[in-house]
Amino acid sequence: MNIMIIHGYLLRGTGSNLYVSNLCLEFCKQGHDVSVVCQENQPEGFDYISEIVDFSRDNKKQVSKLSRNTIYPGTCILYRPNLDGFLPVFVYDKYEGFEVKEFTAITEEQIKSYIDKNQQALETIITTQKYDLFISNHTIMQPVYTSRALKNANQGSHFMVVHGSCLNFSVRKSELLKKYAFESIRGSEKIVFVSSHSKDEFMDFFEQDPNISEKTIIISAGVDIEKFKPLGNSSEKQERINNLFQMNIKNYSDHKGRTKADKLAFRKRFTSTINYLEVKHANDDLNTSLDNWTPDEDVAENLCDIKWNKDNVVLYYGKYLWTKGIQLLITAAPIVFLEHPETKFIVVGFGSYRGYLESLVNALETGNESVFIELLRNEKFFTNEKENNSIKYYEKLLGKLEEHDFSKSYFKAAKNNIADKIIFTGIMTHDELKDLIPVSNITIAASIFPEAFGMVAVEALASGVLPMQTNHSGFRDVMNVYIREFKDLFDIKRLQALVLDDDLIFNIANTINTFLSYYENMNEDELNIVRKRSRYTAEKHFSWTAIVKRFLQLAQK
Repeated sequence: MNIMIIHGYLLRGTGSNLYVSNLCLEFCKQGHDVSVVCQENQPEGFDYISEIVDFSRDNKKQVSKLSRNTIYPGTCILYRPNLDGFLPVFVYDKYEGFEVKEFTAITEEQIKSYIDKNQQALETIITTQKYDLFISNHTIMQPVYTSRALKNANQGSHFMVVHGSCLNFSVRKSELLKKYAFESIRGSEKIVFVSSHSKDEFMDFFEQDPNISEKTIIISAGVDIEKFKPLGNSSEKQERINNLFQMNIKNYSDHKGRTKADKLAFRKRFTSTINYLEVKHANDDLNTSLDNWTPDEDVAENLCDIKWNKDNVVLYYGKYLWTKGIQLLITAAPIVFLEHPETKFIVVGFGSYRGYLESLVNALETGNESVFIELLRNEKFFTNEKENNSIKYYEKLLGKLEEHDFSKSYFKAAKNNIADKIIFTGIMTHDELKDLIPVSNITIAASIFPEAFGMVAVEALASGVLPMQTNHSGFRDVMNVYIREFKDLFDIKRLQALVLDDDLIFNIANTINTFLSYYENMNEDELNIVRKRSRYTAEKHFSWTAIVKRFLQLAQK
């Protein structure tokens, strides 16, 4: 088949970006020809991409930038429409070479211009090629300009894949954007959801419209089971870490990520400051100079300090965003240290919310209790999100910190200790994470905002690691699968405990402690059972091979 995937953003970083990249890769593996339309700025790094095509300013002429052979039976051409340096997004972040604004903050004229440029690029492509299937991503605007470009063309089917951020951060907030969403729905033959929660949320928003319901289908996101592989046994940990450094981390050059000097200078602010607004000013200074797309300069040094065959390792990876609940994981860490002092938390990601997270760590490290408490009470000053509701999860912890004995033990566990045990790495790609996930004891996703699907949990399972997730939204689809698989080995109530209530921080800490205790009491054979079951669960339910076949079956019908 000849397939076009319309995305509009990058092929790394966020969940939808990785979803699109994996779809492209799997189609190529199965011998299909793919065209992906996006704005990836480093496409040469994706080995399945055989050609890179840019456009003239009016998007009527194509300019080939790269042509090469790949190891896959199928081909992938990457097309980058010329957007004249303007990129509207659902959640604000920095994109190199673009003026970036959220859809909710731009004019209708700017939206029309964005749609027109992309539509013209698609029309330029399809005048010379025939496609069997079009897969557009997000509820807006990719399905809009795809359906417009296909209106008078004799081409294949058009499926729209819904990702959660678009609906929750854009369409819900604007009647204009909702009108575009209806256009997307009308112009798509199938509406694909990655989880039952994603579908239910979408249908509730559109008032259970039966005309929409008849188009819907659930096809979960998946995992590259050839890339993510479990350990054969615990003795392989150091080998995988060596591979991480030799094959990946050392290949980064001209680092612009946060340096060790940056971190130490930032920490010193907490020794004397008594005003959290001073901390915010320091965050702003650091974030304006931070490149989100490279790892920290001292990442190799920090990871080498971990005793991989002795220390417990808890891994978070994703975006540095308040919705992901990383701030709750950090505030739970001192409670974990009370029971498991040899625990390291690795926090992999990108995003401007990192400043707030580092502020929490540094306030605890320097024993600046007053600033730490102010940071908990005034989190809204560190994010542009007006709807940030994560502060409510701090209430019980704030209450406990008024108790002398708890407060004393909590801050003592963190002071002059926590900064070495919570390791920020900056961004890592899947090529790095494939070696980092399997050597971790636990991966955790503590999101406090609805998630379309639990992709990080599936990747952990494929890597032989039992994941921990908050118990809600699209996470449940994955949780229900692995809870069934492990109900005879673990306390299922503890796996299910991370509900969004006042006990969340304490439940995060208690769940981590419970499972670290499990693993400490397991022998190598028992640990290998966990790895093999995790892997089997991922292969059976979430392989990209099976997922791509479902898309092809739908298209053939």
